[in-house]
Amino acid sequence: MIIGAPVKGLVSTLFYVRDAIRINKAFMDDLSIQISAMNLPENGTITIAAREIQHEPNYVLKLNRYKVVVVTDVYDAAGGGIDVSGNNGGNGAKGADGEKGYASATPQNNKDGKNGAIGGNGKTGDSGMEIHLFCRELKNSRIYSRGGNGGNGGNGGNGGNGGEARIMVADPEGGKYQEMVGTKGGNGGRGGNAASGGAGGKVTVRYMKRTGSQPVISVSGGSGGTGGNGGGAGKGGFDLPNGVVGVKGSNAVKGAEGQTSVQELTENTFWQQLRTLLGGTRAYMWAEYRMRIGEYYLRCFAPGNPALVKFAEKAAHEFRTILWLQPNEVRAQTMLSNIAANLNPLGIQRDFYLTPDFTRYEKAFVDYAPLVQNIVSDAKDLLLHANNVNYNRAKLSAQITHIQAGMLVIESERAEATTQKLQAEGAVAGCNGRIAGLDMEIAAKRAELTEARLELGTVFISSVFQAIGAVAAVVGAVYTGGASLAALPGLLVAAENQWKEFTKDENNQVKYKAVYLTDWVEWKDGKAEVKKEIKELGAGLEKIVNSIKPVVTSTLDLIDKAQVLNDIGRSTVNGELENDLKRLLQRKAELEFERAEAKLGLKQAELRLATIEFKSQQAQSDLANAQQLMNTLSSDGKLLGKVTSLLIRRAQDYMSHLHQFQFWATRALDIYALKNHSKMLSFDIGFIHPDIEEDAYTAFSRGDTNRALSLMDAYLNSWSRLPGIIVLKSEYESYRMNLQTQSQFWSFSGNHPIVQNLRETGSAEFEIGLSDMYQNRFEYKIEGISIALVGATSEYPYINCDLIHCGESKNIRLNGEIVEFDYPLRGHSIPAVMNTIQMNSAPSIDSEAFWGRSPVAKWRISILPDVMNRTNLSSLTDVYLSISYKTFIPSYQGIVEREEVAMAI
Repeated sequence: MIIGAPVKGLVSTLFYVRDAIRINKAFMDDLSIQISAMNLPENGTITIAAREIQHEPNYVLKLNRYKVVVVTDVYDAAGGGIDVSGNNGGNGAKGADGEKGYASATPQNNKDGKNGAIGGNGKTGDSGMEIHLFCRELKNSRIYSRGGNGGNGGNGGNGGNGGEARIMVADPEGGKYQEMVGTKGGNGGRGGNAASGGAGGKVTVRYMKRTGSQPVISVSGGSGGTGGNGGGAGKGGFDLPNGVVGVKGSNAVKGAEGQTSVQELTENTFWQQLRTLLGGTRAYMWAEYRMRIGEYYLRCFAPGNPALVKFAEKAAHEFRTILWLQPNEVRAQTMLSNIAANLNPLGIQRDFYLTPDFTRYEKAFVDYAPLVQNIVSDAKDLLLHANNVNYNRAKLSAQITHIQAGMLVIESERAEATTQKLQAEGAVAGCNGRIAGLDMEIAAKRAELTEARLELGTVFISSVFQAIGAVAAVVGAVYTGGASLAALPGLLVAAENQWKEFTKDENNQVKYKAVYLTDWVEWKDGKAEVKKEIKELGAGLEKIVNSIKPVVTSTLDLIDKAQVLNDIGRSTVNGELENDLKRLLQRKAELEFERAEAKLGLKQAELRLATIEFKSQQAQSDLANAQQLMNTLSSDGKLLGKVTSLLIRRAQDYMSHLHQFQFWATRALDIYALKNHSKMLSFDIGFIHPDIEEDAYTAFSRGDTNRALSLMDAYLNSWSRLPGIIVLKSEYESYRMNLQTQSQFWSFSGNHPIVQNLRETGSAEFEIGLSDMYQNRFEYKIEGISIALVGATSEYPYINCDLIHCGESKNIRLNGEIVEFDYPLRGHSIPAVMNTIQMNSAPSIDSEAFWGRSPVAKWRISILPDVMNRTNLSSLTDVYLSISYKTFIPSYQGIVEREEVAMAI
């Protein structure tokens, strides 16, 4: 898109938009070239739009023949200003002097001196031009829209002098004598009338915040001109009368004062007035450019890189601005949701869990990396051969095939994302099923739960049944509308329509004390941490219970998941810390949070599909445009600019596909080797700041190819920064080679809750802590699991169990640092044997079933209903769990033999 051009649908309008503009001589020179190139008529409109506009110190931008609109987030004149004053009117010309008279001996030939001509009238001073300045923050401004001074009248022409002659006259006596003959002098011409000064212009300033002094504005009318003096009188010849001095021309009046309107507006009113001023076309164009900026900033963001960590906030700011310019703009809403949901620019969770496939990643690089370079090289060729239309048409024809192939790549991404969505829907359905089963247990014990007193310390909260109902009602409201808060670990927004301390702007974007939802997070060491003032709003169990009581008018704002579960853990039921009824409450809370997080996973999958759909729409549009351009291709710079930018966009789509494999490989290494490489990963390789692109294509449209060719080289240099997958694979394999294998047993006997719950319900939960692991073992990764249900009987040789790793886990690095993870739930079917002797011969599970995960986690084991029907657990006496895992054992060398040691939890 070439911005510096006439605005489609608007007459006599130039639209100059960038992310940041420095107003100085270079800017004025560039603007003047564009004004000339489009032959912008006087009184046309120049719109200058940017996120930030700052003058070079004391520089005054003079545009005194055009209407001007300046719109920006931050404006700082820095001692300079904008001058749209009218030009001074021209002075009237002096009247021509009268011709000199003529005198002779022949009377009929005598002529008086001619009158001087009237002086020319002055020209009226031009009126000051109309200017509008709209900015969110006004730091310093000086605006001049004065009327031009009126021109002075021209002086009247001087009257011509009369003629004079000395003639010889014969006397009657035959003698001769000399006689003087003269003619009258001409009158002086009237002085020309002066012109009035031009009227001052109309200056409108609107802002939401001012940090500097009041705006300095001058809209005075121009001074009226002075009438021309009358011309001097011509001198009469030889005693004949002189002419009359010309009359002075009339003076003119001062021009009318202009109009000034300066207002500080609320956010809503500011944007309403600005949308009206810009109209639909210019508002759309600025929104479109800010979308480019927002997407570029989001690509630059890397949560673990201090130099790039602020780019997420910058991107969010751009997308929110788009919604003010174009309310309900779907893409901007989706991108804001992506940021809130902790998705990268590809629509993939930044904490995405996967098992690696380095062979596939390497093949993608082999297939697509050369293709990217080929497309960019052809785009550069188009510029180098701008005048060779047939050559360029052949190049474009060849690239259309690549554009069509890109559509297939997008469809493969769509299929992958659709599968992810189906899996997310399955996770939600699984949670619903587990909650339904638990609700049946709760219903069976309703009377008992209603009587049981729940206390935190010595404070009575409610009955356990009321607490269970509150947890279901409040946590169940989490993530039911709008963008999620995946980037806010542990905090969940609830009761969205009853917020007490939260507000929304007109675009339904959530704010707390003027801070937007997407800005609640501070990134530290690559991790999202809720800002202190937001974290303090997090509520625990007591507030959850109180929020549903009719007598309590205050509503719940935030739920702190960790605080809620901790409160349940330290609460007592009927004075007892350990109580089966309290365990029902705890299980209910955990399952409700689990379902909320599963819904979040579904929301993330839907957002990724939406992101892919935007790519698909752009690719389809590009394909249609490319085929149309084939028929109309010429050496016209603007047309070639469209073609080259189209090809670059297609190359960038392929690069995004490579970014996906780069991210997956990096993420796999991070998961397995406990690294943070993906936190340092940005997605801007192959992308250049839109201002640089716009400068290049605008210059090219005028025939200046230098910037455009430099831009092509910049793309190629940027793409060369993409590291190969082989480097990540080598680090991954090197890490694996240093790990050793360890096996560890856990046993649960008699009336242990796990044994008891399995006997009664066929399901049980347990937790393995860091203290339960062997000492001097570090960075564990599960390799295999086997289970023995001693005393159980079944019609089958094995009892198929579902073992679920609940996602929240811990590990310990070689340096002793404890790290925490929150992966999606992951389950696997495990054939349990019925005595410990068979454990060595039981079918093994896939080594990647719980790939890269630590055993230090919450677990759930359950037996499916159809298996339960053919299994008898009434005689179950012991449950044995064996986990083999890879680990660092500094004190050992080689492979560690399996240690048959039982550890009771």
